[in-house]
Amino acid sequence: GAGQGLRRRIDGALDEGRPVSPRRWDWRRYAIAAGIVAMVSSGTTYFLEQPSEEALWTQGVVLSHERAMLSGHEIDVVSSNRHTVKPWFSGKTTLAPLVADLADAGFPLIGGRLDVPVDRAMPAIIYQAGPHVISLYMQVASGETAPSLKKIDGFSVLSWKQFGFAFTAVSDADGVEVAKFQKAFTEKAMTMP
Repeated sequence: GAGQGLRRRIDGALDEGRPVSPRRWDWRRYAIAAGIVAMVSSGTTYFLEQPSEEALWTQGVVLSHERAMLSGHEIDVVSSNRHTVKPWFSGKTTLAPLVADLADAGFPLIGGRLDVPVDRAMPAIIYQAGPHVISLYMQVASGETAPSLKKIDGFSVLSWKQFGFAFTAVSDADGVEVAKFQKAFTEKAMTMP
């Protein structure tokens, strides 16, 4: 029966000096396995290379600030009065911004602008810093983090969380000046009702 047939194949293979293979490897199995590995690898790479929400936000506010400076459209509402600037955003954005008058600290409020840094309209509060402009962006966030300063595309970008917001200040002023602004803003915000 079947045992005799197998014996003849083995004996024949031994006589010819070739290895015995009980079955051939199917190249289609290798192709399917390679395809699965490629899909998993590319999906993992795509996932790992996606920027975080924080990175997207930072990139968005830097580009928004840069666009405003290049276009000459730095301000939508011109005012040094926080009681004029804050209500101007009502109905234009879902966020009621924290607006502080920092003139006594050397950073006068000069107005506000509506920007779309990522996916929705957000307020940008605009301050003067000597010959420079600081755009202060904010979004609702929980927790607190210490200020973190980065240099992105030639701009000083200072981010921190406090008072229920994630703040990002963007300016072509140097990092020391932007850090002074953040300190003055935080001190003033702590005394505001």
